[in-house]
Amino acid sequence: MTHENPIPPHKAETKFLKDYTPTPFDRSDIHINFDIQDVDKVIVTSTQKFKRRAGTPSEAHLILNGENQDQVSAKINGEDAKFVLTPHDMTFDTVPDEFTLEVTSTINPAGNTRLEGLYASNGMLCTQCESEGFRSITYTYDRPDVLSIFTVRIESDKTKFPVLLCNGNRTDEGDLDNNRHFTIWEDPHMKPVYLFALVAGDLAHIHDTFTTSENRKVDLYVYVRAGDEPRAEFALRSLIKSMKWDEDAYGCIYDLDIFNIVAVSDFNYGAMENKSLNIFNAQVVLADIETSTDTDFQRINDVVGHEYFHNWSGNRVTCRDWFQITLKEGLTTVRETDFAAFCMGKSWQRIQDVNFLRQHQFAEDAGPMAHPIRPDSYIEINNFYTATVYEKGCEVIRMMRTLLERTKGKGSYRKGTDLYFSRHDGEAATCEDFVKSLEDANNSDLSLFWNWYTQASTPVVTAKGTYDDNNNTYTLQLSQELNDHIKKPVPVPIVVGLIGSDGKEITEKLCYLTKQADEFVFENVTSKPVPSILRDFSAPVILKHDLTPADLRFLMTHDTDGFNRWECGQSLAMMEIQALQDNPSHTIDSKYIDAWDAVLDSKEEAGLKAQLLALPSLTTVIQSQKISDPKKADDARNALKKALTKSHSTKIRALYDALSKETHDDMLSPKAQGVRALRNLMLGYLSVDINDAVINLVKDQYNKADTMTDRMGALACVSDCETCDTFETLMQDYYDRYNENELALNKWFSLHVSANRSTTMAKIKELIQMDLFKWTNPNRVRSVFGGFAMLNMLQFHSDDGAGYKLLADAIIKLNEINPMIAGRLFTPFRPYKTYCADLRDMMEVQIKRIQVAPNLAPDLQEVIGRTLG
Repeated sequence: MTHENPIPPHKAETKFLKDYTPTPFDRSDIHINFDIQDVDKVIVTSTQKFKRRAGTPSEAHLILNGENQDQVSAKINGEDAKFVLTPHDMTFDTVPDEFTLEVTSTINPAGNTRLEGLYASNGMLCTQCESEGFRSITYTYDRPDVLSIFTVRIESDKTKFPVLLCNGNRTDEGDLDNNRHFTIWEDPHMKPVYLFALVAGDLAHIHDTFTTSENRKVDLYVYVRAGDEPRAEFALRSLIKSMKWDEDAYGCIYDLDIFNIVAVSDFNYGAMENKSLNIFNAQVVLADIETSTDTDFQRINDVVGHEYFHNWSGNRVTCRDWFQITLKEGLTTVRETDFAAFCMGKSWQRIQDVNFLRQHQFAEDAGPMAHPIRPDSYIEINNFYTATVYEKGCEVIRMMRTLLERTKGKGSYRKGTDLYFSRHDGEAATCEDFVKSLEDANNSDLSLFWNWYTQASTPVVTAKGTYDDNNNTYTLQLSQELNDHIKKPVPVPIVVGLIGSDGKEITEKLCYLTKQADEFVFENVTSKPVPSILRDFSAPVILKHDLTPADLRFLMTHDTDGFNRWECGQSLAMMEIQALQDNPSHTIDSKYIDAWDAVLDSKEEAGLKAQLLALPSLTTVIQSQKISDPKKADDARNALKKALTKSHSTKIRALYDALSKETHDDMLSPKAQGVRALRNLMLGYLSVDINDAVINLVKDQYNKADTMTDRMGALACVSDCETCDTFETLMQDYYDRYNENELALNKWFSLHVSANRSTTMAKIKELIQMDLFKWTNPNRVRSVFGGFAMLNMLQFHSDDGAGYKLLADAIIKLNEINPMIAGRLFTPFRPYKTYCADLRDMMEVQIKRIQVAPNLAPDLQEVIGRTLG
C-alpha cells in the first residue's frame, strides 16, 4: 500500500524476439470490479490469483505493468502489501509461491485522449486494450502469453449508463440503491488481457439470432447511438453471413451464447476483436445507401468478417508475444479476403487486394520501416500493425496454401488449419506452431518459407521464356535477385498458363521456384504460346519478364485469368505514362488505344470492366519511380487519360448513358456496385476537360443520385476545377443535406482537402477552426490531414513546402493528444528520400522539426529515427 521513491518514465527501449522469456509467475483467474462514478472517475478493483512458475527463484520480484492510475492500494492474501510504484510498473519485492493479489485504483476515462485502456467517447465508456492498453486499467501482466479466466462486475448509475457490456456471457444483473445497477459477466475461455473489453453507456441496439451447426442459438446485438439503429442493419447481416461462411469454409463454430458489436465514434483503429464484444469504429458499422458509398459497404462487410474470424484465429488461439502478430493477423486477413471474394467475386477482390498490397506494403518494403512479417525487434509495438504484418503475412499463407493444394490435393490447407485450431486451442502460439500444423497435417516440408518470415523487402523475380517448335516444348526460366535484405532465396510458387494464338488456354501449371534460378518445361505445346505468368498474383513479388507490348495487349484481351488481364493493361498504361513523363510530346501507341477500346467494347461484367479500364493511380505511378516528381507524373497520367477520352468519347458517353438506365432490385448486389463503378469511371473520363456539357452531366448525376456512390462520383469530377463554381455549389448542398451525419461529414471534410486547388491550404486552415473539427476525434483528424497528405499529392507536395509544414504542425500537436494517430500521420514523410531534390530537402526540414518536439512519443521516435537513417 506504500509508494516508495517513484522513478522517471521509461525511455524508448528496443525489444528483441530473442529475449523472450515467460513471466516468473502465472496468473490463472482474474476478477475485476468496475465502480463507475462518472465518465471522469472509475474505481477499479482487480483480484488475481498468481502462482510461481517452476524454476523461478524464491527471491524473484513480482513486477506488474500499470500506468495512469491514482489512489493505488494493494493487498496480498487479504493483508496490506508494500510495493514500489513507478510511472509504468508496480513491484513487490517478496511474495509467496501462491497468492491472491487485490489491487484498487482510480482512473479518469474522460481525460484519456490517447484512447487506449478505458476512455470516454460521447458520454459512453469503452476500451481499447490491444496492444498494451489494459495496463491503464489495473496493474497486472499486460502481455499476450498470460491467459486467464475473467469474471467482471460492473456497477454504475442506471440513467447515465443503462447498458453495461463485457466479454463472455452475462450471468447476473440487478438494481442497487441510489438509482444504480450492476451486471456480472463470465468468460469461460482463457484469454490475455489485450482481448478484454468493457462498454458502458446509453445505447440503442438491433438484435437477431444465429443458430450454429451444433444447434447453439446465439443472440447477436449491434449497439449504436439512439437513432442509428437502421444504419446498423447491414453490419448485422454481414455478421450472420460471416458466421455461416466460417463454419462452411473453416469449420470454425461460435462458442458462446451472445455476440455483441458496439459502434464508437472515437477509435484509433477500424475495429477490435475482443472476445464476444467487438468494439468498432462507427465508420465500419453504420451505413445506408444514401450516405455511404459502395466502398464503405464493402469495408464494413470485410471488417465485420475479419473481427469475427478472429474468434478462432486470434482469440481461441492467440499469439505468444507481439513479434507474432502476423500469426493472428496474417491468417485472419487470408480468411477475410476469401470471405470478401465469396461476397464480391474472385477477380474483383484479388485486384483490390493486390492494389492495396502494392500501394501500401510494397511501399513499406521499399522504405525505412521495412521489416519481416515477423519482426525481430521493435521500440513501439503500435508501429508494427503494418501492411507487412497483415497483407504480406496473408500472402505468405496464401503461397503455402497454393503449394499444398496443388501438390497434396484439394482440402490439404483445410486439414492444416483444422489441426492448428485443435492442437493449440486455448494457447498462446507462435508462427512455428502454425507452419508445423500445415506440415504435420500433410506430411510436407515448408521450412523454406521461414525465409519469408525472417527477411524484409519485396523479392524481384525475372521470367524468360523460350519455345522449341522441334520438340513442342516451352521452357520458362525463373530467377530471383539476392541483395542486402534478401540474402537467402525465398520459395516462390508461380502459377503459369499458356495461351494459344487463337486465344484459348493450352495448359496451366505451378512453377515452384525454390532456389536462385531454375527452369520449367511445358510439354506437348504444339504452337508458340503467350505465357500468362503469376496468375492470380500467386506470390507477392515484383515480376520482370520478356513479354512484348504485343504480348501484353494479347493477354489484356484474351487471358482467361481476370487478374492477369488487369495486370497487363496496367503494365501497358505505365509504359505510356513513363514515356510521356520522359517526353511530353511522346505519341501514344495506337495499338494500346485499340486494345483499351476492345475492353471498352467487351461484354465483360461491369465491375471487372471498370477495373480493366481504370488507369494506374497517381500513387502507383509515383511509387514505381526511383526518384519522383509528382507534378510531372500527374501531367503524364492526365495526358494519357485525355488521349483515351479523345479517341473514344462517343463510346464512353454511350456507355455512360446506357449504364444510367440500368435498374437493380438489390442496390448492393455485386452487379449493381459494378455498374456504379463503371459509370463513375466513364464520367471521370468525360470530365478530363470541363465544359458546359460535362458540368450539366455532373450536376444531373449529383441531383438525381439515389446512392452516395453516385453523388461522390459526381463531386470528384469537378473537385479540381477552379474555372467554375460547380464544386462549391454542390458542396454547400452536400453540407445542407448531411451536416448532422457524422460519417457523411467526414467525407465532406475529405472532399475539400483532397481537391487539387490553389485554395486548398487556406480551406484546411478554415476547416480545422470549425466546431465540427475535433483534434481528439481520430476519424475527423484522418479525414483532414490523412485525406490531404495521402489523397492530394499535388498540393501536399507543393513547391513552397507549405503542405509539409501543415502536416508537421498537426503531428506535433497530436503527439501530445494521441501519439498513435500522430505516428500514423507521419507515413507520407517516410519515403522522402525518393522525391526530387527540392521536395526532399523541404520534407527533411519538417521531419527534423518534428524530431525535436518536446516529449516526443516512442511511436514517433522510432519512425523518425528509421526514416532519417
